[in-house]
Amino acid sequence: MHTVQEEDLFSGLSKFGLSPYEIKVYTSLLTHGPQTSTAVVKNAGVPQPRIYDLFNSLIRKGLIEVSPGKRRIYHAVPISISLRKEVSRMENYVDELEKYVEATKVHVNSKIPYLWMVEGEKKINEKINSMIAESRNEIIMSLSIGRLRSSMNLIKAAIERGVTIALVLFSDASEEDIRTLSKDIVLKKRDAGAAEVIMVDRKEGMINVASMRKDTGYALYYEEDELVHVLNYYFYHILWVPSVYLNDFIRMGHRRICTAWLACEAIESYQKDGGEITGEVEGMMNDQKIRIKGVIIGTKRVPGISHTFFIKSEERTYSVGGKTAYLEDIKLHQVNLSKKLF
Repeated sequence: MHTVQEEDLFSGLSKFGLSPYEIKVYTSLLTHGPQTSTAVVKNAGVPQPRIYDLFNSLIRKGLIEVSPGKRRIYHAVPISISLRKEVSRMENYVDELEKYVEATKVHVNSKIPYLWMVEGEKKINEKINSMIAESRNEIIMSLSIGRLRSSMNLIKAAIERGVTIALVLFSDASEEDIRTLSKDIVLKKRDAGAAEVIMVDRKEGMINVASMRKDTGYALYYEEDELVHVLNYYFYHILWVPSVYLNDFIRMGHRRICTAWLACEAIESYQKDGGEITGEVEGMMNDQKIRIKGVIIGTKRVPGISHTFFIKSEERTYSVGGKTAYLEDIKLHQVNLSKKLF
């Protein structure tokens, strides 16, 4: 007999196209091990006349197998094989669909501002998790420890994909909480609470208004360049600068970064150890896309105005600023930094 908590957990299998009865059969085989059809009917609580149709359906879906012979024994294919294979198939489908939409969609000249209100804790959690799951290069965020715990598996997966994560924790994070975090996270902590903010790939951002005012229960989500720029400015000056480093950049010798001030912090961190820092910059120069490979030779910061780093290629030295830069040669979209660690 399954508990309510187990039933809630296994009900998520419906997302893989399983019917309620199929879920019961698969759950029984996962939790009780290999069984005969009679045992499955008893343990799963499904009608006897339906059992073989359910077995055949689950076999076709690659979720169970049956032993040969007169006395047939059914067993569940391990989750690590069956469901992860389906996840991989769906990820490939999503990639193909995104490429098709991007190649065929009609581009219009008018620009629609993307600003939404996300209401309720559940929706806020879902949006944060979705942003982390879809990240490709960089995540900049400040989170309460409770929110961080609920997103930890997705954060670990992002690190495995090579995503640079810069995180500010609040005073609610204990020393034990901090010890459980990956050393690959660029980590800071502040002594007080503050707004929960997340920005991904310098393309989207969200600020949780509920984390600042107890009488509200909503967050604001942006995909508008100027609004993300404002949120980025707020995060850097109000959250990042006053906080104290716990983990620096030097744990990893390769970083993918989309935000100019974070690139400057990484470069300055690498420079402390000496040695050559190389980079590959993608961005815009004179309204044209440009890609430069070379040696990173330094940074220059003007408080409240600019965060600039310099890359020297075979032809010349370029100054690189943020996505909205107007003083530098290149507006940054992404930089891949590399430093040999000793």
